[in-house]
Amino acid sequence: MIISFTQVTFLQGDVIENISRNACMNFDEEVDNEVLNSIKFQNRMLIVTILSDIKSSPFLKTLHSSASPESVISSQSHNLVRCIQILLALSSDQVQTRSFILQCLNNTPSLLSSFFRAITIPDIAPSFPCISSYSFISFLIENGPRTWSLSGDSSKVLTSEKVVSQIVPRVMTKNILTKTLQTSSHLLLLQCLKCIGSIMKRLQRLLNDVQVSEEGDNTKQKWTDAVHKRLPDFQVLLSVRSKFDPFRANHKSPIHRAHTIVSVNFCDVLRLYAEIFTKSISSLQFDWTKLLPEDYLEFCSANRSLQTRILSTFESIYKCYDVSNFTYSTV
Repeated sequence: MIISFTQVTFLQGDVIENISRNACMNFDEEVDNEVLNSIKFQNRMLIVTILSDIKSSPFLKTLHSSASPESVISSQSHNLVRCIQILLALSSDQVQTRSFILQCLNNTPSLLSSFFRAITIPDIAPSFPCISSYSFISFLIENGPRTWSLSGDSSKVLTSEKVVSQIVPRVMTKNILTKTLQTSSHLLLLQCLKCIGSIMKRLQRLLNDVQVSEEGDNTKQKWTDAVHKRLPDFQVLLSVRSKFDPFRANHKSPIHRAHTIVSVNFCDVLRLYAEIFTKSISSLQFDWTKLLPEDYLEFCSANRSLQTRILSTFESIYKCYDVSNFTYSTV
């Protein structure tokens, strides 16, 4: 399907939104209407072309053209992002839809920052919509395109504000993440930890990919500090360990298994904090032995994955300190 440039104006705004809604139409099983099914199919084909076919979609051609004015790019990006939001909200097959959206964003990386600005989550609650939203955002952050490569790997072009916009969705504020970490729901907390971990892994990729212009330049530290300000305070993160203690519950109970899964992901996030925010970790006055059970036999009888995670986390934390002066404080 080829869309001419003369059709672009017609397709914008409410029209492209209605096409997106029609592409997601659901009919009663008793209804067998060839006309309605044909309309749905044609709308789907049109949406697939608009969002993913770089050669045929005038929207994507505009975004991929270096000669396109910034105002036009912004307008076209808004239309496409709105189209993606409707597909996410109305599609009955979320797995297939999310894979398709990731494919579209990888084809046109410049759309990711616009999508990060527009994506939303429901009210923080242990509900399916909220947990599902966290899951998708985490998936997108970790698997989305490396948009910083669009700047030609130039650290002079990437301001701290631009770095944050390419790594952390606007909706993922420090307050939102902090509030979610304080939930009593295992599932919601697990998705929040995965989301925080995905943000930090994406930051690591950026720091590894982009070369600074001069030796000793503190540009990367500024980027790191900017992302750090969007994440929960370290003390809030540590509270997860005491609230979901994997060593207290009965080892055969479902609660114990849930605590263990949360604790494994908690260790992953804590290790990333230590690897990326090294100075912040080394300045903390915290007794790290509190992460271990009082009885070493409890540790030895814990899940093997949890044991491994705890030990690798301790190794990362240990490296944050001056080894010759490394001590445990008592708080």
